[in-house]
Amino acid sequence: MVDDGPGADIAVAGLLPDVMGRLATTARCSSCGRGDTAATSWALCRTGPGNVHQVRQHGPRRPWDEIAGAHRRWGAWGRPERERFGITVTPDGQSLWLDDPAHPHGT
Repeated sequence: MVDDGPGADIAVAGLLPDVMGRLATTARCSSCGRGDTAATSWALCRTGPGNVHQVRQHGPRRPWDEIAGAHRRWGAWGRPERERFGITVTPDGQSLWLDDPAHPHGT
């Protein structure tokens, strides 16, 4: 889940527009840090040898749980690639869609 490609990244970003983060990779492990834009909650996932994941979270939200939920939704949609996604932005907010703007899937 830490690096499933651009399709997963688009789905997670579109479904959780107020969560941001970054991925760092070394020869031994990768880490993915995420936090909400209100700076009240954060999550850190480290993947080490043997593809073992270790997750820590803090704050009133559970960002990694939310990311995992968004990732499961992306999987349920058939793991679509980035090119199939679009986003509609209006003064009232934004919505993520897959294949057709008439069928929003997100916020």
